[in-house]
Amino acid sequence: MSSAERPGLARTDRGASRPLRAWLTRAVSDDAALGELALAWRGHPLPERRQLVSLFYRDVSHSPLDPERVQALFATMVALEDDGTLQAELLATLARLTPACGAFVYGDDAQGGAALCQELDRARWECLVIDWQQGTAGCVQHATVDADTSVSAIAAIESARGPQRRAWQEVSAYAACDRFALPLLRFTRGGGQLPPGAGRFATLLTRGS
Repeated sequence: MSSAERPGLARTDRGASRPLRAWLTRAVSDDAALGELALAWRGHPLPERRQLVSLFYRDVSHSPLDPERVQALFATMVALEDDGTLQAELLATLARLTPACGAFVYGDDAQGGAALCQELDRARWECLVIDWQQGTAGCVQHATVDADTSVSAIAAIESARGPQRRAWQEVSAYAACDRFALPLLRFTRGGGQLPPGAGRFATLLTRGS
């Protein structure tokens, strides 16, 4: 489908049309298709743009599409939209598509640790935990736990780690990522292997928010 073509609107009770759904799927895996879809969406009148936002969200929220790419599509739409009300609706939709996260630290730069938790599904979290001594990590752990909140998730991980209790403090993701950076770099440069699943935190570690 070329950028000159507009995605056809479908009945709201049936979701996106088949061609539109196919284009939407391509858009969350290909930058060119993402840009084309966003520009084509922007070419519609305001009522149709609002309807398409609803259809897009309905489809992507019930699909296995890459969440970060889905967020990129809606972020592009936010940037293109000049109607204040619809822009606010898009930002609210973007917030719903962004997984909840929590960040924690204990100790200090010489001896301590940091943890990042992000919600996978309702009441299910995955966490990346790093501990260091003399500024060098000796362990990087990835765990998935059932919990209602990130605070409960890190408490469950701490409980499973043994009798020693660490005084975790909830902080901003930026603060936790700042504490992660140097020990994690030393760990990997020293030949340490990151656990499976650690790659899913790459964006959070890079963005720090």
